[in-house]
Amino acid sequence: VRNPVDVFPYGTRPARGCDLDHTEPYRFDGQTRGQTGMHNLGPLSRRSHRAKTHGGWRLTQPEPGVFHWRSPAGYEYLVTATGTTRIGTPPPRPSPWSIEHEPDPWEDPPPSDPTSDQPLQPELIAWAIAQHTLTNAAA
Repeated sequence: VRNPVDVFPYGTRPARGCDLDHTEPYRFDGQTRGQTGMHNLGPLSRRSHRAKTHGGWRLTQPEPGVFHWRSPAGYEYLVTATGTTRIGTPPPRPSPWSIEHEPDPWEDPPPSDPTSDQPLQPELIAWAIAQHTLTNAAA
């Protein structure tokens, strides 16, 4: 057996219990020949098959038995009969919490309500929390 286990990165399911997947999708046009062969097949567990088909994972087979995977996050893996090797690093992605520029230290934050220019009074904050708690407990 060329690939004894699932060819998904770090796969462990024995190949005999896997789907035989076409690396390049099979075309049902009746004219394309040679689609089913060792150059275009590999064992995938049902879960791995779904990840490839619907989960954003991309697969190529540069040569028979060598599978090059790319995850939705950009990680790349090379899978052969001897195992999985992670190759390269994904491109940096901007953080969802990043800001376009740091505010200058002398800039005040924009007011969000008319009372925002009033200084905070810690004793009133504690009282407001206690009032809120008592009001909700009584309700």
